[in-house]
Amino acid sequence: MNALPGTSSFTIKFNGRTNVLRTDTVVSQAFDPALNTIHPKKCACQAIWDTGATSTCISKRIVEECSLQPIGMAQTHTAGGIIRTAAYLVNIVLPNKVSIPSLRVVEADIHGADVLIGMDIIGPGDFAISCFEGKTVFTFRLPSIACMDFVAESNSLQTPIRHDKAMISRNALCPCGSGKKYKKCCGK
Repeated sequence: MNALPGTSSFTIKFNGRTNVLRTDTVVSQAFDPALNTIHPKKCACQAIWDTGATSTCISKRIVEECSLQPIGMAQTHTAGGIIRTAAYLVNIVLPNKVSIPSLRVVEADIHGADVLIGMDIIGPGDFAISCFEGKTVFTFRLPSIACMDFVAESNSLQTPIRHDKAMISRNALCPCGSGKKYKKCCGK
């Protein structure tokens, strides 16, 4: 359940630091579930998120498994150069039922997954990655509803008052304002 009406979101937590943002994904031929009583075959797969990719790509396996029919051809820029490839119209469902209907994607060789999520999905949303305490947390929301500006956030925070550690009782409230005891906060 999403807290904000009209938005859909998910959060993925990794046990440690990760270098690859990978999520479960479902792909199908594009359709409107409100109008169609018969839904096309859905293909469950893994997706890798890539902010360097302009558009979303799918593998040949997904094309074949979902029996996708091309809607045309597209010229695509890859790390290996410019290629001409088939384009398809698909529905993509991300974790927590975050849905992207009728998305134009291209077929490409993808290593380690069957979908490469590009900026055509990432751009309209709010996308954040943190690695607090060595654990990666990746969160995404559609549509974008807030500006995340870490510089403005840090500039608005007041500098905590520092006291000599010897003057503060370990069981006193921490002077940083966290509401925790000093021994469980800044006195660690």
